[in-house]
Amino acid sequence: MPSNLSRVLPSSMIALVIGCAPATFDSGVAPDEPYGDVSFEEARAICDAEAAFLEQHLPVRERIELQCAFTALALGTDSGVCETARVECITRTPVVDIDVCETALPPPTSCRATVGDYEACTSWRIRQDSRLHAFATCAVLDDATQREALDEIRTEPEPASCERMRRDCPALIGG
Repeated sequence: MPSNLSRVLPSSMIALVIGCAPATFDSGVAPDEPYGDVSFEEARAICDAEAAFLEQHLPVRERIELQCAFTALALGTDSGVCETARVECITRTPVVDIDVCETALPPPTSCRATVGDYEACTSWRIRQDSRLHAFATCAVLDDATQREALDEIRTEPEPASCERMRRDCPALIGG
């Protein structure tokens, strides 16, 4: 069943609207507020905005495909064995519709990076995963050009916002 948007806009306009998706999500919480100082309501707003951005850039089915591709690629075998493992993983991984933000809690008060840092870093990581999704296939085992493109994406340096998150909020992003 078509959405209301598809009834109003021609398909070429829908592609243009989707192609103009924002580069970062904006929760509406002041970007200069220390992330460890957010309230429960602000934590929920940040979580909701992040979840919407994630679904827009990397829908749940694509996240499953990406995880299964990396799991299968880790086998280090030929592309046929890899593809069988990838498909089996996708087949047995259910798509679960839950509200991950229902119980959103503020981050630890020790987190001194800003809300803006969190939003920028998380957005970058989601966009990276979206880019990886395009190349994370078993075909990279047989195609050096695809393998190089995948490696280039995987080794791209993190932005300064992620460095600040790693330094100032290691519990959230890893130290």
